[in-house]
Order: sequence, then C-alpha cells, then structure tokens
Amino acid sequence: MSIRQPAEDLNAFMAEVFEPLQPAKGQTGGLEETLMTYMACGGSAVQAAAALHIHINTLYQRIHKIEEILGMSLSNQEHLLHLQLVCYLKQTYRSS
Repeated sequence: MSIRQPAEDLNAFMAEVFEPLQPAKGQTGGLEETLMTYMACGGSAVQAAAALHIHINTLYQRIHKIEEILGMSLSNQEHLLHLQLVCYLKQTYRSS
C-alpha cells in the first residue's frame, strides 16, 4: 500500500505523537516502545506486558502516562484510531 502524502506531512504527524514521549535527559523512557508494542498486540495488555517483559501494572502505568502526556484516552475511539494510525505509519516507514 502506498500513501500519497508528502513525507514532511507524515513525519510531522508522527512527531506530534512520538516526540512528547521521548524521555528527558538522564531518564529511561520506554513510552514509545510501550505504545508501539501495545498497538502491535491489538490492545492486549497481557500480550504487550509479556512482549515488553514487564509486569502488567507497569504497563498500565505507562499507558496512563502516555494518555496523560498526549492528552488522549485509549478508550476514546477517535484517539485510539489516531494512535493506531501513527503507530502503523511508524512501523511501515521503519521497515521500508
């Protein structure tokens, strides 16, 4: 599948989600990886926690932090679709 959007537009769309999730200097993050893994697991917290080798409560804490930082809720269908799309684009462009 080919997306007919300028690369600059797609990069800006992805940056809007992923840049705020980057860890501050001297901190470990994992929020971007957590979001990508959670989406790749179809929203299954159990599968995502196992894939990330973390306790499920840690996953829930990270998801809550992601929602807080982005001002989005994974229970809101529009927000969920937005995040699914941005994760799909990031995965697609990473592997291209």
